[in-house]
Amino acid sequence: FQPTDFENLFRSYKRFVKVGLDNQTEISTLRVEAFRPQDAQRLANALLAEGEALVNRLNDRAMADAVTQASRQVEEAQIRLAEVQNEFNTFRNQQRLVDPEKASVAGLELVSKLEGELDSLRAERAGLAASAPESPQLTLLDKRIAAYDAELQAERARQAGEADSLAPKVSEFEQLTLERKLATDTLEAATASLESARLDA
Repeated sequence: FQPTDFENLFRSYKRFVKVGLDNQTEISTLRVEAFRPQDAQRLANALLAEGEALVNRLNDRAMADAVTQASRQVEEAQIRLAEVQNEFNTFRNQQRLVDPEKASVAGLELVSKLEGELDSLRAERAGLAASAPESPQLTLLDKRIAAYDAELQAERARQAGEADSLAPKVSEFEQLTLERKLATDTLEAATASLESARLDA
């Protein structure tokens, strides 16, 4: 039998070469028949070598793609972290605050202290008014009470209530802090994935 063209040759080839797959064990079986045993052996060896080379090429390509993808993710994460850090620095420079949260805590402590001083002054005035209603000290106490009250109201407004108060600044600072943490975590995860992809490759 002499095939006259490639199609006929391929049809003949399919009669002599069979590939089976066991779905349970996932083992492939190559069966080659020929008119001479040595021909069947040579053909089987050639098919196995080409099959292994193809699998290796596919694996190499998949691993290279994985490394490339992981590298791209690291680059994107680095860019995002740089953007967030820039926003963070811009916020600090514009607001002239290193940490609005700490400034807010200090402000709340001052409010508490002023409230305590004001309560003490009012109690002192009430006691003096009851014992000596004509005392000239009452006028001085009234002025001190008014001064403390004005300072207390100003500090409360600085903490919250005005457009440039600390409350919205703290909120923006917290948002930027969260975004920076997420960007840092994303970069760490992407770097770990890249290292894993390189090790696999």
